[in-house]
This record gives sequence, C-alpha cells and structure tokens, in this order.
Amino acid sequence: SGFGIFSGIGTYSHNNFGEVLCNFGIIGFILYYANFFLPLTMSIRKKDEEMYIIAILVIVYLLRSFFGVTYYAKEAYLVIALLFFLTKDYGLYEFKKKPKKVAPPAYDEVII
Repeated sequence: SGFGIFSGIGTYSHNNFGEVLCNFGIIGFILYYANFFLPLTMSIRKKDEEMYIIAILVIVYLLRSFFGVTYYAKEAYLVIALLFFLTKDYGLYEFKKKPKKVAPPAYDEVII
C-alpha cells in the first residue's frame, strides 16, 4: 500500500503502474515491466505470423493493469510465464550448445 502512504489518501491507486512504482520504486518497476517488454521485443524481431499472440497478451495485460492493480493476482504471473514459454517455444532464445566430449576409440584386439 505504498501509494496510500505516499499520497496521504490512505487507499491504493487503482492503477498497477502507480502501485508498482510506489511499492517497489523505479528499479522494481523496470524489473516488473521488463517481463512483458522483453518477450514483446523478441517477438517483433521474429517475423512469424504465430507471434501475434504475444503482442495481444501484452496489450491486454497493460490495458487491464491501467484500470486496476494486477500484480497481486496469480494470473499476472501466469501471463508472464506464458509469454516466456511462447518465446522459448518459437526458438527466440538461442542457447549455445557445448561440444560433446568424444571418448577415444576402444580397441577390441590385444596387441602382443
């Protein structure tokens, strides 16, 4: 209830942006909303038609968070997990594969 304390009104802000900013500061605000904009920017770079769902999820969540406090709800974290799952599923994260160590060839014959 950081907004109620800082504003003197005594109630929460009825807006997720203001509530996250007052509760967690600018660093927390950036870290929280980076979870939405990182998958969005990654989906824009990937020019597939299937990636529109990420933009829709982000826009709907941002509109919803404009009209109410949503970071308390479990569905906010479900949306974040879904966004990162979708970006991973479509190959937007590229992990470097480590080369496998190859064992030396085994000798079947005994040399005398």
